[in-house]
Amino acid sequence: LRLLALYRYWSMIQYFCPNRELTTEKWDTILPAFIPQVIKADNEHTYVKAMVKLIASIHDSHAFIESEVREQDLGRYRLPFDAGFVEDQLIVTSPLKETFDVSKNLTHGDIITAINGAKVQSLINKYLPITPASNHGTALRDMTSVYLRRGIDSTFNLQIIRNNVPMTMVQQGLDISKVNDVYLQSNKPAYQLINNGIGYVYCGAYKNTMLDSIKTKFKNTKGIIIDMRGYPVDEM
Repeated sequence: LRLLALYRYWSMIQYFCPNRELTTEKWDTILPAFIPQVIKADNEHTYVKAMVKLIASIHDSHAFIESEVREQDLGRYRLPFDAGFVEDQLIVTSPLKETFDVSKNLTHGDIITAINGAKVQSLINKYLPITPASNHGTALRDMTSVYLRRGIDSTFNLQIIRNNVPMTMVQQGLDISKVNDVYLQSNKPAYQLINNGIGYVYCGAYKNTMLDSIKTKFKNTKGIIIDMRGYPVDEM
């Protein structure tokens, strides 16, 4: 069954992917390279890790795997702030929410140089081969949330630089389910009346449970603005 999954995925790219020739490795070398990895996988974790590498090999930002085993390997805790790469440095861009009291530790603009004893550059080298992305910038963006700010242990030991001064600090991670709730929050209202004639809906905060209320509130409007300048949090 594992080999069948490998054959099916390889065949989908081989026969139906218009971007097959844009992959870094020649696609006809992928199948013989992964057959022994799949056969030798002695447990579900090893198997899923092999499939993660397979999926990353097509270098597509929309390629991913959803698996409970994968979630266990990544860990249930996430650092409670946003971060991104600026000129090859991992920078804290903002805490997710003030009530989590991250301001006493990390502040906007802190440069993270190491996480749990591993230099950020070594983490980049480690996770690039297993991060599906169409280009290097996207790979750095995605590995930040998938790998760098996530872990099995709730405590993260960080080395940072603040105002040119190296510092070491300990930051507690949040349970991943709580972090997701924070990400769903938005400063913009999901819907409102701009005036008596125009309604406004923001897809970044809209949820389907709001639809009946929107219909009632907007029933006499002449038009509705649907603002899609945000990632939808629910099916619209």
